[in-house]
Order: sequence, then structure tokens, then C-alpha cells
Amino acid sequence: MKAFFSDLHCHPTLRPYNMLKESVWYEKEPIIDTTIPVANYSQASMIQLAKSNVKIVFASLYPIEQGFFDLNGSTSEEDELLIDLFLRFPPKRVASVKSHDHDYFDDLTNEYHWLKKDENKPEGDHSFIIAGGFEDVRNHFGLDNNFNIANHESPVVVILTIEGAHSLGCGQENTKHIDPDDLDNINTQALLNKLKQNIDIIKNWDGGNHCPLFITFCHHFWNQLCGHSISFANMANKVMNQDNSANPEYNTPFTKLGMEVLLELVKRNENGKRILIDTKHMTVSARKWYYQFALENDLPVLTSHSASNEIDDLDISHEKCDSHYNADKKYQKSKTFNNWDINLTREEIILVVKTGGLIGLNFDQRILTGKVQLTFVKIRQFFSCLAGKRRLWAKPIVNNIIGIVQILAAEFGTEDNRIWEHIAIGSDFDGIINPLHKYNTVEEYANLLPVLCELLRDQRSLDILKNKTDEQIDEIIEGFMFKNVLRFLSKNY
Repeated sequence: MKAFFSDLHCHPTLRPYNMLKESVWYEKEPIIDTTIPVANYSQASMIQLAKSNVKIVFASLYPIEQGFFDLNGSTSEEDELLIDLFLRFPPKRVASVKSHDHDYFDDLTNEYHWLKKDENKPEGDHSFIIAGGFEDVRNHFGLDNNFNIANHESPVVVILTIEGAHSLGCGQENTKHIDPDDLDNINTQALLNKLKQNIDIIKNWDGGNHCPLFITFCHHFWNQLCGHSISFANMANKVMNQDNSANPEYNTPFTKLGMEVLLELVKRNENGKRILIDTKHMTVSARKWYYQFALENDLPVLTSHSASNEIDDLDISHEKCDSHYNADKKYQKSKTFNNWDINLTREEIILVVKTGGLIGLNFDQRILTGKVQLTFVKIRQFFSCLAGKRRLWAKPIVNNIIGIVQILAAEFGTEDNRIWEHIAIGSDFDGIINPLHKYNTVEEYANLLPVLCELLRDQRSLDILKNKTDEQIDEIIEGFMFKNVLRFLSKNY
């Protein structure tokens, strides 16, 4: 049977748009060096996605944050070297983003239109459409009730999402003077009105057909709406500063402005369009507030590019994640899973399933893996053949799948199919990550599939896999790599 794939979170537009390419169908950049800590080659270009049978692409539009270029104490020459090494954006683009007048929403709008102009324009044998809802997806693929595809040669389906609510036009140099907790202030009210107008605009992209499915509410830097968790290792933070007095101890909750913006996003407009919330990057205190809000308003809890930290609850998870120095020390003691609070606790994983949400597994080495496990993989690979290397680098993915499912089985029982149906790929490819070496582009998904099946078959001694046939294990991995997102879309899109 032909294999198909989906990716809940990747950035096919980030590199070509910011490199000022004319089209999303640009030739992929070759792999230059896999030893540096950030991939500076194409991982999920539209050409790679189309050639690799990634049929459903959640394309995360992302106005690059000014914080990436506000480098602590560096000279302009150091700026250029770092930007060239990690981002490879042209000086003209960098100067535009760094400008005091730069507006993130203008950037978001431009990125959307830049992608949209290539919709339904074939590039050789490949093309893509931007979906407007699940019925579009169903009809496009000719899906049956078990989410099997009839139209195997159909173009790629793009589902729009957004990385960071700064994209709405806040958290930028020309708004940082505004107090987001003083809603009586005339400047704060003006900013709120602007953000509401911008939300209305994106809900009505292409007459509402291109309304983004979800928005990752926070990202790496302060956005005036909600605190962000630590996401950089300490060395990176010394260069690109995540610290902010408005986000002390990396546990700032929603601001009053942020609450108003969130209400506007999830509210259905006259066309029934709403934008769901992706909790990735939120602080612990912000997530606590949002989870209660989600339960009260029947919203699915979604985290698009994350992993498990195997910690019981949020408060324990946040311990020693109050500074980059402490978080780095904490990671040094981690074993199988990354123990930072940016990752998911047991209580959060259970909540995802209870609310009908979805977890996308990030393919970043450090996010997916604890220190002991990652060190073992990196050393052992030098003594392994190609097949052995592929098994080694697939193990962090399997560890997370099994760890998550065991948590869910303890809550819902091993016979409840839901324990397997709320996990998907959320690679974060082309999102400035350090990917798993043997699975560092979407072109490797076809190689990953049989390895995952093999590794799960090796775990049949576990209660969650006991008595599972080969065919059932194949179906589990097919769900993870493709069908679980369709299940989610059928109820939420």
C-alpha cells in the first residue's frame, strides 16, 4: 500500500520568503553541515513535501521576530556572521525586520499573499491547494470513512496556521512602550482595536476560505500578550536574549490585552470562522489559565510541535525552569525525556485526549530527547551501520509515542483506541531547529515509517502492545504519520 504523510507544524515558506525568492517552488538548498546546532538547509520546502507524499501540510506562517537580530553586545560583523550561519537571510531582509517601523502583521499578510499566488500553479508534476475546511480535504482526496485516500495523485493540501500571536502586530519595537495590562489607557485601547481588526482580516482571507486553523499564541520573545517558556539553551540565550522584565522567571500569565485577543481569536465570526489556540511555548501559568478556559468553552487542547517531559504536573515541571542557567543544569540531569517545562506533563497529555485535541511531536533533537538518551545516540551512531543509525535516531520518537500512550492507557485503559489517536508528526522542519540526524527532512519520512513499525513490534512485551498484530501496529504508525490529523480535522475544521 502506498504511504502518505502529514505534518502538523512545519515552515515551507519561512526560508524562501525571507530569502526573497520569487516562488515557494524554489529549488531546495543542499545539506551543507549537519554538525552545527541549527539546520541551515531545506527540510520542508514545497518541492520536498510534494515529492515525499506529504499530502497534508500545516504551513505555519511566521513573521520572523526582531529578537533574533537584537544580539547581546555583538558587533555588526558578528551579527552578519551569526545570521548568515543560522538563517542565511539577505542583508536587505534583515534590515527590514530590524527597522523600528517594521510591522509583523504586514509581514504576515505579505507572506500569505506570497504563498497564495502559487496556489494551483503546477511546478512540473507538483501543485498545491489551500484548504478551506474538512470538506475540501475530504473531496480533494476522495476520503472514505476510514480516512483512506482514493485520489493518490492529488496535489498537496496546505492548511494555514500561524506561529506566534506577535504576528497580529504586537511585541514589536514600535509597540513595546504600551502597557498590555492597562486597558483604560488610550494607547492600549488603540492597540487592542488594531489587533481585533487584524484578526477579522485573517478570518476573512479569501472570503474566509483561508482562515488559519490555529495560532501558536507565544513564541521565543515577549509579545505583550502572554509569557513564553524558555526555549533556547543558555549559550543561545547569551546571544539572542529571551529574558524580559515583563516575563520574570519565565512564568508570566496572560496579560489583559492577551485575554482580549484570545477571546477574539476563538470567537466565531459571521461566517462561522474561528482560530484555535496552540499552547506550545506558553508559560506554565498561562497554560493553566488557558486549560480552564478551554474546558469551559469546549475547545480542543492542541500543541503542535512538542514532546513529553514525563513529569506529573505543571508546577513540578516548572521547577528550575526560572532561568536559562537553571534550565540548562536541569537538562544535564535528564535521562530519556527533555525535562523542561516547555514540554508536556502527564496531566496535560491526558487533557489533550479528554478535549479531543492533538499532540504534534517535534523532530528537534533536544526537545524530543533527554541528555542521557541523546548522548547515547550520538556516540553509538559512530559504531552503527546505516540501518543501525536509523534505528538509533528513531528511538526518541518511539520513546515519546510509547511514553505518551502509557500515560493515556493508565487513565483510559489499554483497549481504548483514543490512546493512539491523538499523536502526530509536528516536525517544526525549516523552523530553525536541530533535527534528528537520520530524519532531518521530510524526504526521510518514507524511511522512518518501517523503522517505527519495527521498533514498536520489538515492544510487544508492554501492556499497550500485547497481542497487537503486525497489521495493527502498521495501522498505529499510519495514524501517527497521517490519519490522526484527519481525525482531528474531521471534528475541528
